[in-house]
Amino acid sequence: PSVCIDIALKWPKKHVRFLSAVRSVRAARALLELCDDPIVERDALPGLAREAVVVGLALWPIVLAPSSEAGPSAETRHRAERWLEILRRRGLELELRLAAARYGDEAKAAADVFFRRDPLLHYAPLAETTTFDLPTHLPPLVTHDGRALPREAIARVIEMLRVAGRDGYAGLDALRAAVTPESADAFAWALFLAWERAGMPIDEWPIFATGHLGGEECARGLDERVRVWATNGAGVARMRMGLEALARNGSPEALVRLRNAGQRSRYADTQQQVNELLDEIAASRGLTRDELHERLVPTLGLEAGWPVLDYGSQRFEVRVGEDLEVFLFAEGARLEKLPKPRKADDAALAKAAKERFAGLSADVREVVIGERRHFQRAMRSRRAWSREDFERFVAHPLLGRMVRGLVWVVDERVLRVDEAGGFADADDVAYVPEGRIRLAHPAIDDADALARMQALFLDYRILQPFPQLRREVFRLSAEEAASARYEGLRGAPRRARDLLVLLEGGTYAQVKEHLRTRLGPHEVHVEVSPGLAGSWSEAKQELGRVFAYDAAGQEVPFGTLDRLGVSEVLRDLQVF
Repeated sequence: PSVCIDIALKWPKKHVRFLSAVRSVRAARALLELCDDPIVERDALPGLAREAVVVGLALWPIVLAPSSEAGPSAETRHRAERWLEILRRRGLELELRLAAARYGDEAKAAADVFFRRDPLLHYAPLAETTTFDLPTHLPPLVTHDGRALPREAIARVIEMLRVAGRDGYAGLDALRAAVTPESADAFAWALFLAWERAGMPIDEWPIFATGHLGGEECARGLDERVRVWATNGAGVARMRMGLEALARNGSPEALVRLRNAGQRSRYADTQQQVNELLDEIAASRGLTRDELHERLVPTLGLEAGWPVLDYGSQRFEVRVGEDLEVFLFAEGARLEKLPKPRKADDAALAKAAKERFAGLSADVREVVIGERRHFQRAMRSRRAWSREDFERFVAHPLLGRMVRGLVWVVDERVLRVDEAGGFADADDVAYVPEGRIRLAHPAIDDADALARMQALFLDYRILQPFPQLRREVFRLSAEEAASARYEGLRGAPRRARDLLVLLEGGTYAQVKEHLRTRLGPHEVHVEVSPGLAGSWSEAKQELGRVFAYDAAGQEVPFGTLDRLGVSEVLRDLQVF
């Protein structure tokens, strides 16, 4: 191990994950020197958190060293203190205290003082000025009793945001509790726009301000920028900071957009960053990543009824159809878009109505896209829910529509959810379920019941949010099931874009000239020639053999794999 560490330390940025995983004080100190780089920090943090005692052994001598010319610099000391705070916020204070105790009673007592200090009085050194001009007029920060904070207080808020950077600052928690969410959201977004108009200089704090103070507006706007930054190499670092800011924002809208950013990305490192951010948030709330997501799907205000847009002389009700598309309803007719204002209308009201409609339409579309993916993954994995968890879907103004368009299996019975939120079987007879609830799949469930349910859906004109009842099913022949290599697609031509889309969301990963996916304890590898690395979307590709492996990497017959999963893999490679 010592030799491996020596080699890794020659090129530490290339071996961040290895160095963060080994139990070495020397490796930990080397990494901590590099963690001013946000990409290094992100890659190192999971491993450093797992080895918190070792990291503490590396940090305490720096933090507790007496101030002198021969001692650590103020910058090094601050970096070490910052990492102690980062790990403490991840629930690792006990491990850090154990590390301090190994240096004796004096160090143990000093650690106790360190963890009891006032967080408002300890923060990073602050540069004298920002690298861009702040706006003269910013949206007011308004307290809950309707008072706007004075100019002097605004200057202090900006100082706190600059101090907070990516890590946060305790004073911002108090501020966020004192002002209205709407005013904090508008204030943070105005700061971000000022930074953007200035050419996005080196200052990072305006990005993170959208996380520390932002809400729906910041989440929507930052998500738009993240999409753009992801398309060019120069914007990748900003994209990663934007994802962190969405996580810090913490609103349901922000977390759905964060989750969707990971799902639409074809890059494993972006998917990994998003998953780590969501796992951290979920763990802090005692949930899994999927449970977190399902509890935070935003209602977008629709639980209070259909919103009404007012032009002055005209009013329009916003609705979401069974097709999950937003439309307008006025005077008994459906409208797909807002009409132009009349002379009798109020121009300001009309402008606000158009902005509200555009924002709501975009938010609904974002939720629907994410939930379609989420439920399809749940169907593929046979995920099941308790009745209590399922009722959350039924009661949700958007998910309820999606749930009614899908077919479910409970107690081995094929069921649907009716308009009243109850269950009915394929003969339209009411049924009260007792067991856990999962999505039906034609590869494994009662074909006769599914056929009758399909006829029922046609009679009632129920639209499905994605192919389920008419989903293509692929079954193996006896010969194919006995083999560890599937040859049925060998030589099949494909466009690169049809295969690249499989990388979105992390279901598949790219390994050299292979696509790889997991089916429970097994892995399936698909040969792709010449390979997707650096391939443009219309480039011609050719499928090769498909291999099945067990957890030890040994080839196994396809017949030992989950037949639903095998059908889905073969569908992925043939249905576009």
